[in-house]
Amino acid sequence: MEFRIPRGNSRYGSATSIFSRWGVESCIQVVWVFFFLFVVFYMFGIAFTSSAINFLDTLERRQDPKYASLQQHFGSLDVSILTLYMSMTGGQNWGVYYEALTTVPGGEFTCILFIVYITFAAWQQAECVV
Repeated sequence: MEFRIPRGNSRYGSATSIFSRWGVESCIQVVWVFFFLFVVFYMFGIAFTSSAINFLDTLERRQDPKYASLQQHFGSLDVSILTLYMSMTGGQNWGVYYEALTTVPGGEFTCILFIVYITFAAWQQAECVV
């Protein structure tokens, strides 16, 4: 997709056109980065939410205070996406969310998946710095 920026009549017309084109192309790349991050949050959010909801299938488990943090952080998809965003950006220590996932008996795969997500998030942040 190519955008055409009209040239100005000033003596800086060609330079302005070049910088405008760079600005538009940069904005397009930023939109793609945000889209990619949303897809990553959405996919991992679905995995963690489905794991939590499948475990919290009875009323006794939902009312048990031992599983309150699991329901609080991964009880719905929108909350799971926010939890993943907060763990990636440092809004909350990711260890808190990991501890919530460890309360699920037989949830070793979910815990490993969360570690993979955190590793991916740290790698992405390091890649942005470089």
